[in-house]
Amino acid sequence: MTKKKIIAIVVLFLILVGLGAGLYLMRQQQDLREKAAPATTVSLVKPTKTILVGESFDVTVEVDTSTNVLSGAVLEINFDKEKLTLASFSPSTLLPVELAKAQINNTAGSATISLGAQPANPPQGKGTIATLKFEAKAAGNAAITFGPNTTAAGPNEAANVIIAKT
Repeated sequence: MTKKKIIAIVVLFLILVGLGAGLYLMRQQQDLREKAAPATTVSLVKPTKTILVGESFDVTVEVDTSTNVLSGAVLEINFDKEKLTLASFSPSTLLPVELAKAQINNTAGSATISLGAQPANPPQGKGTIATLKFEAKAAGNAAITFGPNTTAAGPNEAANVIIAKT
């Protein structure tokens, strides 16, 4: 057998293998999905009644995931350190796993907590993700807001899925 014939056989073999592989791959179904656009909103729900100095009250962190599924959240809360003391910051049943223990700094008026979903059951929809228990220490209006590092994550999402913080 000449060198030209061997090269021709090898080239023909490679073409046939490539053709077979191409046909096989064309017959495979592809599951193409778009990533969900950020659509989640988080809100601080504060008491509607007047709180007296020395009284304790709860503020809940509510979420509406809309089309997103929630796998976790980092909540950063800022509050008026002159008028409030934060006693506790705890997860609720929607995101029950405390990934990083609550860090409360009453001197600075800030707190953070990292929460996660049960892996087999990430939530979608509306609900409470955390509760903050404050005590009023001075009279007047006291601001309680989300900090800039408040984020939420969804399965297979590379970016923050929060579009609004209220």
